[in-house]
This record gives sequence, structure tokens and C-alpha cells, in this order.
Amino acid sequence: MVVVTTMVCERCDADRCEIHYSIAHKAWLCLRCHLRWPSLARQVELQLGPAPATRAEVSTAVGRDPKDRSVGRALGRLVSSGRAIKDDAGYCEAAP
Repeated sequence: MVVVTTMVCERCDADRCEIHYSIAHKAWLCLRCHLRWPSLARQVELQLGPAPATRAEVSTAVGRDPKDRSVGRALGRLVSSGRAIKDDAGYCEAAP
């Protein structure tokens, strides 16, 4: 079932795109997520290092527009799951 909706893809946080339910992943995903891996969140996580980086810097590093909200949502998920740290200077990787 394909639906054009304003739902957010559960893997890459893309919004306003074609979303459909994936039985294999048990999630609402955009077509792009079925065709490429790793997810945006994983790409963002791989760009984080010990030195803080701004959202715009991370966005540019993963090939997105510096104001891309999808990158901001991915960073937010990484912070809430404990895989990244946010401070006044930006985002950095969580200590192993």
C-alpha cells in the first residue's frame, strides 16, 4: 500500500514523501530506505567524533542541506538513545 502523506519515515526521518508499510521491517518507510542502507541516523552517527560539530556541519558531511530538518531529527534520536551528546558547541559521539 503506497500513500503520499506527511508522515515521517521511521528509519531516515524524511517527511512529505511516499510512505508505505513494510511487513519485513514492521514500520512505515519511504521508498528510499528500502533501496539504500545505512539509514540517515547511522550516517549521522558515523560523522560524529570527539570534537563537537554543529547540525549544519553534520548535514553537509552527509550530503544534505545545512538546514535539513531530517538531520536534526536524527541527531535528536541519537541523543535520546544515548549514542550522541549535545552541548553548547554542538553534537559529539557518546563515550564508549
